[in-house]
Amino acid sequence: MMKIVAETIPSRTIWQQLEYILPRFFLLLLVFVSLFGARSAELKTFSLIFISILFEALPFMLLGSLAGGFIEEFIPREKLTAMMPSGSFKAVLIAAGVGFVFPVCECAIVPVVRRLLRKGVPFSAAIAYLLAGPIVNPLVGLSTAVAYFFNWKMVALRLGLGYIAAVTIGLIVNRLVAKNERLADENNAGQTTCCSCGHEHDHTASDKSQNVQENACQHHVRHENFEHEHSNHFTARIHRAMLHGAGDFLEVACFLVAGAFFAAAAQTFVDRQLIMELMAENWLAVMIMMFLAVALNLCSEADAFVGASFRHIVGVPGQLGFLVLGPMFDIKLFFMYFSIFSRKTAITLAITTISVVYLLVMLSSFFIDIGPV
Repeated sequence: MMKIVAETIPSRTIWQQLEYILPRFFLLLLVFVSLFGARSAELKTFSLIFISILFEALPFMLLGSLAGGFIEEFIPREKLTAMMPSGSFKAVLIAAGVGFVFPVCECAIVPVVRRLLRKGVPFSAAIAYLLAGPIVNPLVGLSTAVAYFFNWKMVALRLGLGYIAAVTIGLIVNRLVAKNERLADENNAGQTTCCSCGHEHDHTASDKSQNVQENACQHHVRHENFEHEHSNHFTARIHRAMLHGAGDFLEVACFLVAGAFFAAAAQTFVDRQLIMELMAENWLAVMIMMFLAVALNLCSEADAFVGASFRHIVGVPGQLGFLVLGPMFDIKLFFMYFSIFSRKTAITLAITTISVVYLLVMLSSFFIDIGPV
């Protein structure tokens, strides 16, 4: 009996194990610090910074997760496809701004982009939406405004640079990667088709295998027809949307906990004079903050609070490097890219994204009088 139960439980990947362990480790460490470090002024400061970042960011992360859940349930992806014009350049310009209508977190946008590519959306437009959707949207704008005490110049710079970067990267990657090398399943194109049930079948398999697949799909269709009238009630759809949102929230909450922990530790235990010396040069400050953005894997609705927590020790260019690159590219997104793109495309996209964001942030520091925030 125990063997049967064990076989039904899917094994966790290393990434899933880290998602499970890391937030619990940091929370237990915070409890330990709070209980046994009451006499230490540094530990008190660390706890206050850590908790303040979490409490400021969690409502926006929850709001973004719920928005993604309701979009997944109530807005057909075909509407996104219908908004894209046939021209490649116009499609890129529109795709980079679709996030204002359909705000999606970077954790949920990858499967959306995969579906859009299968629907025939131009490759450059799909790249632009993949990068701009998580940053060029009203939820990110609102969270950035709150984090920076409604400094609208900072909000405009973040969203504006995000839009320009997404359009530029979409056009560049479209030119760098050949059409037959873009997608992960490019070599298998044409070998699978969809039957009336909406599932893909491998027609290179044997007749017996095809019969098994078709019988399974017929059973699936009968099952869906049986439950159709029950599953499409408004309350049922609300429930499914909430489940989608809860899943996204729990999936990314661990990254917020880790990011808040490292931000609080850097501001509390690292010599501020050393940080000021490292951040004195904008070019180096931007590189360091972009590295943090890639490593911390924060959600786009919450990372503004982590970035803003560095404003007393890092200049505006460094903060912009953190805020613009984070939603576009991080470690978890890089691994998720391989579910859509070929290895060449994923690596090209990663290098182009980092390079373009760095150049745009540095150019903005030269030509735009940002001032202190």
